[in-house]
Amino acid sequence: MDGIGNIHGRIEGEDPDAPAIVLGSHLDTVLDAGMYDGALGVVLPISAVKALQLATEYTGKKLKKSVEIIGFSDEEGGRFQSTFL
Repeated sequence: MDGIGNIHGRIEGEDPDAPAIVLGSHLDTVLDAGMYDGALGVVLPISAVKALQLATEYTGKKLKKSVEIIGFSDEEGGRFQSTFL
């Protein structure tokens, strides 16, 4: 977690210096937003990466690229009138 509450994690691929695949979304939700607004965009990538990790343990093969997941603390600026991207 960084100093303003953004959360990030990484699973290393075969070449940790290669560009990573980045997944994620914002953790905040705004009024009148869609049903899937906010944290679901972070929870689903975590679930997908967990499934990939289990598959790599089963097959013994490592992912070719690293995968990063990021949860932004205030993407829409609704709480602090400024975004934290």
